[in-house]
Amino acid sequence: MNYFEKTALLIPVFNEEGNIRKVIEQCLNYFQNIIVIDDGSFDNTYTELEKFDSIIYLKHCINCGQGTAIATGIKYFFHETNFDYLITFDGDGQHFIEDAIEMLRYANDYSYDVIFGSRFLKKEFQIFVPKKRKLLLRFAKFFEKIFYNINLSDAHNGLRILNRKACKKLINLESAAMAHSTEIALKVKLSKLRYTEYPCRVFYDQVIKDSQSPLNSLNIISDLIQRK
Repeated sequence: MNYFEKTALLIPVFNEEGNIRKVIEQCLNYFQNIIVIDDGSFDNTYTELEKFDSIIYLKHCINCGQGTAIATGIKYFFHETNFDYLITFDGDGQHFIEDAIEMLRYANDYSYDVIFGSRFLKKEFQIFVPKKRKLLLRFAKFFEKIFYNINLSDAHNGLRILNRKACKKLINLESAAMAHSTEIALKVKLSKLRYTEYPCRVFYDQVIKDSQSPLNSLNIISDLIQRK
């Protein structure tokens, strides 16, 4: 069994009826083990997901926040599967499955415990990031460097590769909202896991979704300050 077959995709979703079907179809071209955490959606997200018999579907009764959804997925991965790798992958169509594949191969080939996707490592990928969001993410990076000594270019990118060892260290995430990305990066650093960043693209739709809005970026800053 190769490492692709021993890999699961973790996709947290909240009200993604317009995107999730296409995301799942693209992912199933390469990965058969898909865990979807529905974080209290009240639209037709489940109607779209029930068309896929093979996925694992878990639902929060209420909206708890993306951090809690990822924590639920990591716990399920660690306790209910014997897979080697977990990929966190956004359900809104922002990520490219081809980038996840490259990152997984890199993690396996070079024995990394964690690979963080970054939209800021290549200039050609940066041009797709809206200016306001880029500015706020750079401020978050500065904040994380000063207060947590985290030196990542894009800690708030939702595309990550985690091996089983890393998931064990992350099984008790506490941050419910967007500060979970900082918590993940900090726990990875303090646990002395072997990690690096890898360039990836992020697609920003012309119709701005909540996860892509400048307000969401401000929420990241707010969450970081409250966590501190």
